[in-house]
Amino acid sequence: MAMEIKACLVVALRSFFFLSPTACQSCPEYQKQALLQFKSSILAITTPSIFNSSDVSQLLQSWNSSSDCYGWVEVECNDSPNSTSRVVITGLYLDALFTHLSPQPRVESSMLAPIFHIRSLEELSISDNNIQGEIPGVGFANLSNLVLLYMEGNNLSGPIPPHLFHLPLLRDIYLRDNSLSGQLPADIGNLTSLQRLSSQNNSLTREIPSCIPASLGALKALKLLNISCNKLSGKILVSFGDLENIETIDLSHNNLSGSIPLTLTKLQQLTILDVRNNELIGQIPDGGQMGTLILYPNYFANNSGLCGIEIHLPCPKDDGLPLPPPPPQIKKQESWFLWEGVWIGYQVGLLLATRFMVLIGYFTLPPPSNCRHPPHRPIGGRGRN
Repeated sequence: MAMEIKACLVVALRSFFFLSPTACQSCPEYQKQALLQFKSSILAITTPSIFNSSDVSQLLQSWNSSSDCYGWVEVECNDSPNSTSRVVITGLYLDALFTHLSPQPRVESSMLAPIFHIRSLEELSISDNNIQGEIPGVGFANLSNLVLLYMEGNNLSGPIPPHLFHLPLLRDIYLRDNSLSGQLPADIGNLTSLQRLSSQNNSLTREIPSCIPASLGALKALKLLNISCNKLSGKILVSFGDLENIETIDLSHNNLSGSIPLTLTKLQQLTILDVRNNELIGQIPDGGQMGTLILYPNYFANNSGLCGIEIHLPCPKDDGLPLPPPPPQIKKQESWFLWEGVWIGYQVGLLLATRFMVLIGYFTLPPPSNCRHPPHRPIGGRGRN
């Protein structure tokens, strides 16, 4: 009875602050049973003494058969779009369930199976839970209403399943800090609503033409693309220039080669292009928004073959004229004093040149790796920076 009163109070407060007009209603029984089954799976991999002393115990204490899941902690419910007389589960925020357990239990990705019965789910956040195994693509195919998917900081392996890229409403995909391999399926072009894709710090190792499909350029709504801290090789795709709403492209800490495509000058919303720690060469394009990147030379650091105004390093001119012949050698014994002066001058010149390049922000020590992140949100947190 106390839990039912609590659930009604939650609904009343939501109504008071105009967050939802929903009356005190119950979520579908099959959705409640799905979450109870998921809770049972967690209990099965933790000993009672450890479970009862952890944060996950406090989180899931409200998950019980005698209360309605509308009032459960980290469960969000809203009106069903198909009915005005019931609510359905639309959000699960289950990050860092085992953060304070040592050692953390091994969570197999198959444990997510009950969640895939909640087809009304729009937001799913299960980051930092030591989930291992492959992403269950067939299960995710059931979540056709999914908009936000956060699975960062786990230990997921294997390829990214194409099923994810057939979810028509998907807007954000965060897969960073796992052990995923292979490539992004060409099906990614289906996600016309996709705005943020982060798969940094995984084990993507193929060349970009085979790992990152050209269909990526069809994602006109994309604002953030982060595939840094992998082992990608090959050239930057020309089709990146078709990402008309892109604001951030992070390709840093890979093995990319070739030049930066001129097509990137078409990107009018671009504010960050991070390509540090690659093997890029040639002149950095300086048209359009690319010209504003002059304020961020570190984004191009540790590419020994790059030049351009963005890094305050002029490119060598190629006017097609033959080089003048070298001056004739003078076969004359140079004095010891002259050679000593040349050696001292060389060292002084090298020191001054190095100091100048450090001051302008190009020739730097390798910047601290941004490849690993702390836990993304504590229990109870929602939203995404």
